[in-house]
Amino acid sequence: MRPDRRLLLLVVLWAWGCAEGTYTTPADARAEAEPDADALVFPDTEAGQTCAPNCAGKCSGADDGCGSVCPSSSCSGCCDGTVCSDGTLDTACGSGGAACQDCSTAGSECGGSSCVAGTCTGAALPDETPCTGGLCRAGTCCTGCWDGSACQTGGDPAHCGSAGALCESCDDSQPCTDDTCQAGACVHAATTAATPCAGGLCHDGACCTGCWDGTTCQAGTSTSACGAAGSPCAACSSADPCKTPECQAGTCGLQAVADGAACTGGKCAGGTCCTGCVSGGACQPGNTAAACGLAGGSCVACGTGKICDSGACTYPTLSHDGCVDVLAKGCGGCACESCVCGKDPYCCNTKWDTLCASECKQCNTQGGCSASPITCPGCGGCGCETCVCAMDSYCCDTSWDSVCADECETDCGTTCP
Repeated sequence: MRPDRRLLLLVVLWAWGCAEGTYTTPADARAEAEPDADALVFPDTEAGQTCAPNCAGKCSGADDGCGSVCPSSSCSGCCDGTVCSDGTLDTACGSGGAACQDCSTAGSECGGSSCVAGTCTGAALPDETPCTGGLCRAGTCCTGCWDGSACQTGGDPAHCGSAGALCESCDDSQPCTDDTCQAGACVHAATTAATPCAGGLCHDGACCTGCWDGTTCQAGTSTSACGAAGSPCAACSSADPCKTPECQAGTCGLQAVADGAACTGGKCAGGTCCTGCVSGGACQPGNTAAACGLAGGSCVACGTGKICDSGACTYPTLSHDGCVDVLAKGCGGCACESCVCGKDPYCCNTKWDTLCASECKQCNTQGGCSASPITCPGCGGCGCETCVCAMDSYCCDTSWDSVCADECETDCGTTCP
């Protein structure tokens, strides 16, 4: 019975090897010969045995038959965990060793599907059909935003949106806003005030290139709000009545008013208040004989012998005896001045002329009846002058003295008081 026992052991070993993998021994030649029953032992006890893993048609992670797992999938259908399925069922659909998909749940409110050639296939509802929290897009319910080819989360500033609407970019091309996407909506928050921007400063989320009045960006070109490059606005003013304020290129300045405009005590000329006189468009002091005038009027040149007094041409007041005509007003307090000017104001107000000199002589001699208090010839054409001077030339050539006065009354028949 010994040979039969050996045959039984060989059959058991062959069956065990087929179930667990293929085992070979180094003595290949002995495998082809009649088995030696004395040499047969179990595989796990014989030194030098190796195991060939069996992963054909299995999924990644399946038992390889050698006490380990298959490192990759060679399943032609789909893998349900580590179990390989043929991938043709609606509840286990797939191919190429991919994970099995349940087509009955892969379908959604935007369209159902069934397994066709390893792919869940079905008719999708039209785009923009309302679905829970969004819109149908390419057969799925998009609750973010649609970029034209895929559904995005909708929280990126470059793809912002929600409820399946079209994505939008939050970039508003404004340098003074911080663009973000919050809850699917673009938010454009103003940057920090006075942040530099092209040609100005940021204020309230906009680049102000004029001037900032505290609440609004102004053009910066008016005298009430003048400025540039986002700086604070300034009010332009002038304390000079002959200059008006202006705003040029965002800077306050002064501009001359029209010549002839009234100002305190005169008229404007060349942007200044002229209280003298104007000659050739320029203001002159107005106190010289060559350019005399006042209150911004035109300058005049005073005639010969005249002076400019308080802006008016006039003769000067000189001290003299009054017996001769001079280019002056009055006689400077001479003995006959009050008498002459009382009768003839012209002599003191305008000029002491030849008539004034004759009147002085009459006043000094009381019409020839008295001696002149000063050395002064003649009696100013009094009634006895011709008679007296004919007999006594001294009276008309040198001075009308007491002799001349006696001759006037005694010899020439003048009745004196």
